[in-house]
Formats: sequence, C-alpha cells, structure tokens
Amino acid sequence: MKIRAIASAYPQHEYDAATVAGWVNADAGFVANKVGVNKRGFLAADETGLDLAAVATEAVLQKAEVQADSIDLLLYVTQTPEYGIPQNSALLQERCAMRNDLASFDMGLGCSGYPYALATAKGLMAAQNLQRALIVTSDPYSKIMDRTDKNTCAVFGDAATATLLDCDGTGNIGLCDFGTDGSAHEALIVPAGRGAHPLRSIHSNAAQLSAEEDQYRLHMNGRAVFNFVLKNIPASIDRTLEINRVSKEDVLQFAIHQGSQFMLEQLAARSGISQDKLLMNLSTRGNTVSSSVPLLVEQYMEAPDFRDGPILLSGFGVGLSWCSTVVRFEGVSQPH
Repeated sequence: MKIRAIASAYPQHEYDAATVAGWVNADAGFVANKVGVNKRGFLAADETGLDLAAVATEAVLQKAEVQADSIDLLLYVTQTPEYGIPQNSALLQERCAMRNDLASFDMGLGCSGYPYALATAKGLMAAQNLQRALIVTSDPYSKIMDRTDKNTCAVFGDAATATLLDCDGTGNIGLCDFGTDGSAHEALIVPAGRGAHPLRSIHSNAAQLSAEEDQYRLHMNGRAVFNFVLKNIPASIDRTLEINRVSKEDVLQFAIHQGSQFMLEQLAARSGISQDKLLMNLSTRGNTVSSSVPLLVEQYMEAPDFRDGPILLSGFGVGLSWCSTVVRFEGVSQPH
C-alpha cells in the first residue's frame, strides 16, 4: 500500500509571535527566532480537534476522488481526544459517514505517531487484505496548555491531516526504525486525569486522588526533550537509511518533526543534513504534534518540483519515543 494523497486543516484563528510572547511574558524575538514560530493557529473555545479532523478527511477524499464508504481502515492518531471514552476514530467514522464494517482505532502517540501509523496501517492492510486506509492526525494541544507557560504555549500550534493509502498511490512506505525511552516519560506529560490521578474512582478516598488543577495541563521539560532528540535521532536517521538501502545524498528531502528552530538546526548539524534538504513549516504552523510530519510530506507532494525518489520521515516526542522511515515516490508526473 502506498501514500496516495494528503490533505490538511487549520484553525481560522491565528496568533503571531508578539501576541503569544505577551501571554508567556517572553520576548517576541525569542518566540520568532529561537523557537522559530512567527504565527500559528489555535482552535476557538467551541472547536475541537475532531472538527479539524473532519475537514481534513473530507478534503483528502475529494482530492483523491474516492468515497468515504470505500475506506477499510481508519487509524486516528491523537493524545488529545474529545473524551476519555470513546475513541475518536468512532466519532470520525460517524461524522464522515463511513461504513460500519471497517477497522478503526486510535493511536495514542504524539510527534512520533505518523510514521508509526504508516507502519501499522501498511502491516494491517497486508495481513487482512484491506484495500484502502485513512490515517488521521489531530492533536490540539491548545486544549491542554496553560497560556502563560512559555515551555508549551510558545511552541505548539493546532492542525489536522488526513492521509489516504491504497494501491494507486505513489509513495512506497519503507522499513522503520523504532525506539522508546520510558525512563524519560515525565519530560512531556499531563500528570492527572487518568488512572494515576483520576477525578473519581470507586474507592472511599476518591477525593484524595484528585490532583491540583495545574496537574491537568501539559507539562514539558524542553531541555530533557532536546537532549533526548540529539542523543537518539541522528542514530535513528542513520539506521533508517541503512535498512532501506538509501544514502543520505540520495534523499531528496527530510521531513523531520518541527520541534523548534534551535532543535532542528542542531539536529541537522549533528546528522549532516544540509539546510536546503530540510522541509520546514515551523514558522507559520508551530509544532503541530502528530500532524507535523504529514504536513511536511503534503508540502513536498504539492510542490512544483515534486518528483520520484526517497524522502526520509522522522517523528519523535511523547514517551519519549521515535519512529523514522523512508517513503519512495514512484510514477510521479513531472512537472507536478
């Protein structure tokens, strides 16, 4: 199965670096240059990630000229679902009028989630002889951030993507390099609200289980994440190239998770990747979590110079985890 089409959706409300800098009591130059985000979209109070996901889904179906009832597999990548229960894939199946007899589930990964989802969908489609799959990403961190927290609010933005996979696609999904370091799980965490610190339980001391309000929002240790990335991702990129038998020089573009400008610069330098081969959208979108990598792939596929050849994808974040792979495009018409 191959990538056939990707579509995206963004909130209507955009916020520039100066506005966000005012929220987090930071210099606008720091947000625009060090973090690298000049503007980004945040959902309105009455909008959710499912709303964006539905827009992206309808867009990719229209782009590929296929019907919603032709989808055999729906894989929804999110860590910020509408509810604790049920899963977002069920809500999207109903919203977009997909048929009932399809395989659907959520994948609870963030920035590494898209490459993981590609591998999962590819394997499941082959094992079950499924003909068409939809991978949806939507992680609106704006719903779990404190707007005064510089570590998170200055970095993230909201977006959604939908990727259609079938035999008529042009993007061949290669082998993946996976990894997880659970010892660093507290570097990106929402401490409360689930099993460890529930709001309610059957026990008589349930009130004592509830955490302070601050524990129900996103916490990020940027330095720990940065160190994790530089320690693990250059090696992951090298292993991915090796197992897919692709040289670094032959890679047309690198779709690397848009963590921050400084992180990308340091990662590229350590990995020996030239800046002109780095796909970028951080300045106008921010760190869009699970949507970061597919947005870059969509950007490449929509570019005038879209052509045959390999691109390398690498996502990394919550867990802490990573996944890297190569997608080889074949049969692309030139010019696009």
